[in-house]
Amino acid sequence: MVQILHYNDYTYMRITGIKARPETAKQLYPYQEEYIKRIFQHLEENERRENIIFQLPTGGGKTVIFSEIARKYIEQNQKKILILTHRIELLKQTANAIEEAGIHCKLITSEVDDIPDQEEFLCFLAMVETLNNRLKEDEEYLQDIDFVIVDEAHGTKAEVIRKLINDNGGHIVYRFGVTGTFPKPVVDQYALKTSIGRIIKEITARWLIDNGYLSEVEI
Repeated sequence: MVQILHYNDYTYMRITGIKARPETAKQLYPYQEEYIKRIFQHLEENERRENIIFQLPTGGGKTVIFSEIARKYIEQNQKKILILTHRIELLKQTANAIEEAGIHCKLITSEVDDIPDQEEFLCFLAMVETLNNRLKEDEEYLQDIDFVIVDEAHGTKAEVIRKLINDNGGHIVYRFGVTGTFPKPVVDQYALKTSIGRIIKEITARWLIDNGYLSEVEI
């Protein structure tokens, strides 16, 4: 989204990347607001620039949380964000959540070859495999990405993530992953930790059930 600014008889444009939230957008739960605040504060203030993977049970609102983090980051920093998913269903779900968060985002699907208008966006959403293929053809396919968010980090091949982020993203300032579960193979755990960051797990399914956010499963 382009914002027209006026200053001392001069008119210039700024890419804001943000638009008004639709009236139908979901309201955040208190615990989601609290963790958005904590995660964002951690990414912004820790001196070692230690990145993290946030583990939250299914139904806890991972997509809503990272969408709000993306919005807040764009609002405060006016820097580019890349969001990665590994399945087409997640791509659609994430695109809807980003739209609800009021983020002006460029969707990179298998049908998208070139992005001649990438300077008009501060947010990009892509399938891991699609972006991996594009970067094989052109190492500068996406430029000046400042923050990478990996959705369902456990479901993506650790080696692909490592190559995408480490080999092509040495300039990336922040890395943040979300997951419902963590991979069991030790080699995949290590690869994700070295590519994205350490895992933190502070909300359990039991806590969500006890506090009325999830229903008890009866078998």
